[in-house]
Amino acid sequence: MTTWTVEMAEAFAARFGMQVAYKFGFTNIILESDSLAICIKISNNAVEKFPIFVMLDDIQRYASMFEGFYICHVKRGGNCLAHFIVHESMDLDAEKAWFDPFPQSLCNLVDYNLI
Repeated sequence: MTTWTVEMAEAFAARFGMQVAYKFGFTNIILESDSLAICIKISNNAVEKFPIFVMLDDIQRYASMFEGFYICHVKRGGNCLAHFIVHESMDLDAEKAWFDPFPQSLCNLVDYNLI
């Protein structure tokens, strides 16, 4: 089992999200992350040491494949739903993407401001 730094995990999540967006044919994306360091590194095309440079290089490659690519930092408090979904799906052995309809249980949490 591999142990990643938080920064590496954030970069992996960003890359994975971009792969999914590309796979489903999105042409314009906004990548939001609560990792300011990752946002800055992606925005500045930072050159880093192994192993994170592999992730950042992939992210830049994917970014060039979209007609519009924007990255923005979101404070963790504005990212609660994403964190809830991650924690709820930690025990899944497969990837899961929701489009329509979005799970009602998660919609209820947002509607009632529970997260």
